[in-house]
Amino acid sequence: MLQVRSKPIARFIVSLFGSHASRVSFRDEELKVCAKSEHVIHLGQLKSAPTTRKGLMGTTLTIQADDMPEYRLKGARNSEAQSFAAAVRAAWIDYNTRMFQSERAKIDWLLAAIVKFDDPVRYPAA
Repeated sequence: MLQVRSKPIARFIVSLFGSHASRVSFRDEELKVCAKSEHVIHLGQLKSAPTTRKGLMGTTLTIQADDMPEYRLKGARNSEAQSFAAAVRAAWIDYNTRMFQSERAKIDWLLAAIVKFDDPVRYPAA
């Protein structure tokens, strides 16, 4: 299980009201975001791979899910946030590749049907 959390002083300053995540963990294709409440996000629900941005109080890890709000973990150690984001990005790419490969036969059939439109054999398109 991979985990990244805010530095203690940054957690206190940034998240007085619990609006930002204090800890994010990754295990078995699921991200668990702990803020006021715990949110579980599957890799299939991610809009994009997690991003990081270095700031004054530490690094901010941003996670965007499809139909959920954007989650931010502020004040993390840069090396931990970078390695966490890289690991989740690799797993996210692998997951999407596997989903694409599982639907490959349907996609190939659809592309073959589209190619047939180039050479119509009967009226009115001929």
